[in-house]
Amino acid sequence: MNFAFTEEQKQIRTLVRDFCEKEVDQKRINELLRKNDAVKTIDEVRANYPWDLREKAHKLGLLTIGVPTKYGGPGPDTEPNIAIAVALEEAGYIGGPVTELLSMTWIICNCVATAPIPEEQKEWFFSQFIEKVEKKDEKIIDKLKTLGFVAV
Repeated sequence: MNFAFTEEQKQIRTLVRDFCEKEVDQKRINELLRKNDAVKTIDEVRANYPWDLREKAHKLGLLTIGVPTKYGGPGPDTEPNIAIAVALEEAGYIGGPVTELLSMTWIICNCVATAPIPEEQKEWFFSQFIEKVEKKDEKIIDKLKTLGFVAV
């Protein structure tokens, strides 16, 4: 067996490392996490969320790593869970708590991609996700609920 990283996995690792080294202020992220421990509403969580950092991650394609190419994303076609694990490990090692920012989108994308739901629902979700990875898109959440995604 060959346990070496593929070229794609090495590229993902490098992209995550560069992003974390250049963009992530761990002190700021830790402060936001401390603030979120005391919040009582989702609006307070949204107010403390690092939207600017999320936007930078999205522009680099980091938020869509988990979107398979067949749905228009850059996600790896083979071994997507390994690629995501490589990215999470690197984010945790270099960027610390920023893993929460990155991992939630990867986990959600992986869940949708592997869910036993009709292909048209997956296609719709990923098209919306890729086009509108925005901070507050209530229309997407409402549409997901109507499609049968209860826990969004």
